[in-house]
Amino acid sequence: MKQKLKYSIILLTIFVSVFGTSCKKWLDLQPQDGLTRQEYWKTKEQLDAAVMGCYASLLGGSSIPLSKYLFIWGELRGDMVVPGLEISSDDDEAKLSGLLKDEFDIMRTQIASTNTLVNWEAVYKT
Repeated sequence: MKQKLKYSIILLTIFVSVFGTSCKKWLDLQPQDGLTRQEYWKTKEQLDAAVMGCYASLLGGSSIPLSKYLFIWGELRGDMVVPGLEISSDDDEAKLSGLLKDEFDIMRTQIASTNTLVNWEAVYKT
């Protein structure tokens, strides 16, 4: 009987210590390097600044404006644009400047990671 009471007390102590403590604060971690939804755009000025940042990136957040990148990534790969220069041999391709060669590679869907026009940085700048 004493043994049973002793085990019951130990079991009750373990049960209370495991289920009696709360860890909700421990689970609610805030990001150290970012913003939460409640911290975004608290004032009208912050919202206006975000919209102006989007417009600024359209005008030229990098060396090439985002509008040109969108044209290159879209229309240049379609049938709407015809090159003014015809490449018929490897010698002709070697004569092209780097940027023009990159445009032709995109038109021929031969896009490599070394292509300077395959740069998504302008999309993510604000």
